[in-house]
Amino acid sequence: MNFKDIFNNKLNSMDFKSFNVNDFSLVDIPLNTFYYVDSGYNYVFDSSELKILFFKVVNVCIKDKKSSVDIDKYFLFLGDNIDLYKVDSYNNHNFELSRIDLNLDFDSELAKINELNLELKKDMSNSMIIDMVRRYLELNKAKDGFNILDGSLDIRYAFEKSLVEKFKIGFSKKSNFNKMISKQGYVKLKENSVIAKLFDNSEYCFRIDYKDDLNLVLSILVDQSDNIFKGYPYGLILADKFAKVSSSEKEMLNMMMFILSNNKEKFFALMSQSNAHDIIDIINRK
Repeated sequence: MNFKDIFNNKLNSMDFKSFNVNDFSLVDIPLNTFYYVDSGYNYVFDSSELKILFFKVVNVCIKDKKSSVDIDKYFLFLGDNIDLYKVDSYNNHNFELSRIDLNLDFDSELAKINELNLELKKDMSNSMIIDMVRRYLELNKAKDGFNILDGSLDIRYAFEKSLVEKFKIGFSKKSNFNKMISKQGYVKLKENSVIAKLFDNSEYCFRIDYKDDLNLVLSILVDQSDNIFKGYPYGLILADKFAKVSSSEKEMLNMMMFILSNNKEKFFALMSQSNAHDIIDIINRK
């Protein structure tokens, strides 16, 4: 058999459920202020014994179509312990930090992967810890008002139950429905969650989790949509922009750690377990 035959046999054996696209009505919006939350992170030190991640957690306020940005920065240390520190200030090539008491039940969540082999368990443990910390920081970045989260409002960890209540909308970038909804409308995904196309001329659909009246929620998202990326809230575009930890930021932090290190030999020995490009960048910037 050839690829064409195999591919079409697989394709035709799959179930496909057709669905109805529901219309929605635009309604008056009794609000003028919205808060958009997103985060980003990057590894700035990555060895088998110690991993350091730099987080940026952003809340963008859109009020009467004008924006303001609030950014918090953190360092997460993963080694023998899990330690999170908030950046208070930066001066003289050093950060002043405050320790954050996470008070998260990592053990209960990590118990779910106890049956895996040691190496896979270690990788997945780190991924789960990072995801829990990221989620914790994002949900705690909500303001008093109408909060919109970049991501779903699904509850995966116990600590999320109370924190997620601060958010009225969860907006997810990814959707497999882009070519299946041809007009403005929505498809019910589950309770309080839809896949929606907000404009007829948009190529994209998005998953939207919501707490309030659906027509109000969709009306807000239409009103707050970016003029170029139709359907995507302008506030989340800004939040994504400010939350990214760029390569230049990572290089700056690598250089800072090299300068602050009182054992350059050990620093490079541990860095060598990571990416050779990172080491070359540090050497070239000395």
